[in-house]
Amino acid sequence: VGAKKNVTIPFPLWNNAWGGIASGSFHVIGADPGGSKSAVIEKLELATAHPDNKVRVGVMSLEMKKEFKLSRYAQHLYGPSVGPKELMAGTADLDLLKQAITELQEYSIFIDDTKYQRYGLVDAMRAMYETHGIDYFTVDFLQILSAYRGESKYDNATSNVTALFDFARETGCA
Repeated sequence: VGAKKNVTIPFPLWNNAWGGIASGSFHVIGADPGGSKSAVIEKLELATAHPDNKVRVGVMSLEMKKEFKLSRYAQHLYGPSVGPKELMAGTADLDLLKQAITELQEYSIFIDDTKYQRYGLVDAMRAMYETHGIDYFTVDFLQILSAYRGESKYDNATSNVTALFDFARETGCA
């Protein structure tokens, strides 16, 4: 695999200090439950995969279905009237949602919402990488990967992070 460029992200201070997210790097975002980790990642995915940027983003959504994820992207772009709560309540602005979905088709975001275990996740990422030429991956809700029989939570977390970091280094994907 040839060396990839760093991925420019919508955080100017990060880009200025480190030149974006380094190819082959691995980053973990942690916060308390309800701390908006998913929202931050979704905004990062949208900004990175914007049609002007030519960065292909692979999204491994272990927690939420693709349709729900798309309505959250629509909400980030067009506001709460197209978000998941309104959609589920039957009060969403469907014309605006249709406009948002049409716009999102121009973004280079590839979503896999399958519930994987550790090695299945890495295999699916590899397949997405090879099929779509992904530059940057996000894995939302990594903690959902359950431990194997007899494996402690610490060993499970360590093994998950190691497997993903090894994949990032091997492919050059951030």
